This record gives sequence, C-alpha cells and structure tokens, in this order.
Amino acid sequence: MEWVVSFPQWRKDQTDKDDFESSEASLLGNYILCCGGKVKTAADPTNLARMIGVGLIIITPAVLFYIFDSNWYWEKSPAIVILFAYTWLLALGNFLLAAFTDPGTVPRNIHLSRDESGNSPPEYYNVIRLPGARKDGVFSPSEEESESNAQPRYPIEIKYCTTCHIWRPPRTSHCGTCDSCISVHDHHCVWLNNCVGVHNYGFFLRFLAFSILCCSWLIVLGFLRMAQDGGATKRPISLLLGIYGSLGILYPLLLLAFHMVIIWQGITTREYLHLTKEHQLSMKDVFRIWKFNPHNVSPIKNFAIQTNRQRVKRSRPPSNNTKT
Repeated sequence: MEWVVSFPQWRKDQTDKDDFESSEASLLGNYILCCGGKVKTAADPTNLARMIGVGLIIITPAVLFYIFDSNWYWEKSPAIVILFAYTWLLALGNFLLAAFTDPGTVPRNIHLSRDESGNSPPEYYNVIRLPGARKDGVFSPSEEESESNAQPRYPIEIKYCTTCHIWRPPRTSHCGTCDSCISVHDHHCVWLNNCVGVHNYGFFLRFLAFSILCCSWLIVLGFLRMAQDGGATKRPISLLLGIYGSLGILYPLLLLAFHMVIIWQGITTREYLHLTKEHQLSMKDVFRIWKFNPHNVSPIKNFAIQTNRQRVKRSRPPSNNTKT
C-alpha cells in the first residue's frame, strides 16, 4: 500500500524524531509520493484542490466538444477532429508531467554533527559571491575588480540552506511549500501544486503553448459551427465553447509571453524579481535585465538551455547493509 501512496512527512507523528531525521524519508520534503516515488506532488490541500480544478478545466471543453460538435466536424473533415484531439492530449499530458515530475529536488544533508543539528555556525549565514561570466563564458574582471578585495560586478551567489543543511548550488532556492531546495528554481506554481524547476520547466512551457492552441481551436470551432449551423439559439454549446476558449486563452498567453522574454535573457522568474528589486528596474527595463545576468550567453543558446535541460537520474543512497 505504501508503494501506491506515501506521506513521508506525516511519519513525524508516528516515528521517533531521531529515527525519522536519519531515514531516507526526511530527504523527500513536503511531498505526497505515488507509485514508489515516480509520481510526486506537494502535500498542500489548497493547492492540490487548485490543481484538480485546472485538470477539470482542461477536460471539460474536450468532453463537450466530442459529445456535441465532433460528429458535425467529422462529416466535414476527420482531420479537424483528429488534430484537436492530438493538441488536447499534448496539453493534458504536459500538464500532468509538469505537475507530477520532480522539479529538481536537491537532497538535504541528514549526516549532521551535534553542533550543526541545532544552531548552524555563524559563517553559514554568509553569502559566497563567485565571479560571473561574460558573453563568451569567460570572466574578465575590470581593473577595479582585479583587486583582491573587490567584489565581482554581477556575481553568482551561493548560500547555505539552514533547513536542508547544504550549500545550495548556483541558481538553487528553497521552496517553503515543498520544504526542499529546487535546482534552477523558477517559481512554485499553485495551479500545478509543484515547483517549476530544472526538470519540468520544459513541460510547463509546452503546457502553456498547447493550452493556447487548444483554446484557439475552441474559438474557431465553436463560433464556426454556431455561424454555419443554426446560430446561438440552436447551438448553445458551440457558443459556450467559443466563449470558453476566448476567456481561457488570455492567462496562458500572457504567461507564455512573459516566459519567452525572460528565457531570451537567460533568467528565471525568481531571478527576474530579484534583479528588478536589487537594481531598482521598472517594467520598461525588462528587456535590458540580461546586462545584470551572469548566466546570460546569447538569446538562442539561452532558449536552448532553459527549455532542453535533461533529467539526470540520481542514484539511491547506499543502505546500511551495503558492504564497503
């Protein structure tokens, strides 16, 4: 039964604290695990309800279309029905992958000394700033920055996570909802009930893109049938589908446009918010944030890197019975 669904953090109420902290379950953050950990989602009831609601929003128009309008369009051209089904399946599939894929959880450190298990040493609260890179990937300090005590102009910051007890890799941030450090953390999406990070960012973007295509299909197919087959009084479902698509296309279209802008500059949503606050940039400066980004390479390479990060299979930690 535990293979089907598991709540690792809920074991705290049933397990001795020392035994729990030293177990593999403490590595998993605030997640609900299914299918032996292959499927995971944040243990947040409110966001879980939102995610289910989004799933119903995706499924409902497809069901209505295939009940009321698909036969009429099949007689016109079967390709229309097949293409709509294909686009809809891609939108639903990428939604599920974005919602249930590990976003890039960084394992926390459970092998703590007695001193570190309580309050962390003072130096752990410092921020390490590493030199950033210029366009060709090589850091070239100016004369002012070449001094030994000078800070790099656009540094890469590395911080110690006092919750996971690890030094975070570059571009890694801790999510309070998931209670885990996420590699290349973009944001925590309440509609997916999951973080968007290094492993599922591509699924997230494709979900937005195919959702826009599905809404476009609904607008065209809904209003077209209403216009050619009796009007709104005889085809209220067609009118409903057209309005449904018109309203549903706005949010993913704006969100995808924003992500295209920041991807072009090689930054994440979290980095965008941090840079605009740190350098006091306004909305009109959004297209020059790349000047402050140490991860920027070129627009095309930025797009390729941000959308095609491969998932690296993490090896399981050795058990206590492993021979050395």
